[in-house]
Amino acid sequence: YFRFDYVDIRVGFKGDFAIPVRRYCGSSTPAPITITGQQYVYIQFFTDISVSRSGFRLQYTISGSSECDQLNLGGEPGSTGLIKSPNYPNEYPKNIECKYRISSSSSSNMISLSFLAFNLEPNIQCRFDYLQVFVGRNTTSGSVGKYCGTTTPSSITRRTRYISMKFKTDGSVTRSGFNVRYSISGSRYAMAGTITSPSYSCKLSQQR
Repeated sequence: YFRFDYVDIRVGFKGDFAIPVRRYCGSSTPAPITITGQQYVYIQFFTDISVSRSGFRLQYTISGSSECDQLNLGGEPGSTGLIKSPNYPNEYPKNIECKYRISSSSSSNMISLSFLAFNLEPNIQCRFDYLQVFVGRNTTSGSVGKYCGTTTPSSITRRTRYISMKFKTDGSVTRSGFNVRYSISGSRYAMAGTITSPSYSCKLSQQR
């Protein structure tokens, strides 16, 4: 177990409690790593009081179809979180299209959406600024509602593995946007996965 100097790569916004991805130490330069579907990446550099070295230099790039996409939300039963329009509670940008995907570990679980705040440009047909909700992995079919204006939509609950949303704005009026809470309930958990011992990648690099 490497307890001395190391770099931790984690995903999520919870700091030390974020989900670990890799741990690096030693003098072998790690291979490039690509993390997809995450809004936050947390990097922690830890050193002890003994040996010191020159350290590291890390370069990162961000890419994707849209910087506001969030396609890796959700998780096991009991998972919950907030989805907010860009800049919320300030006005959202013009001419954007954001996609969101909430995933459950099983199609037998329930995914629920509760609208805590909602303020978009109004239009009878929601032609200008709108939030559209879909049951399924994509935002091309399975629409259950298209919402705009200032009337808070009713809660949505579906037994499904995926719920997706699309937020689209035009180039004119902007408002404060939306704040939506998602939650997953049920009794079906993932039946397969990978568990590695702490510092697994560091031990491999030392053995080589």
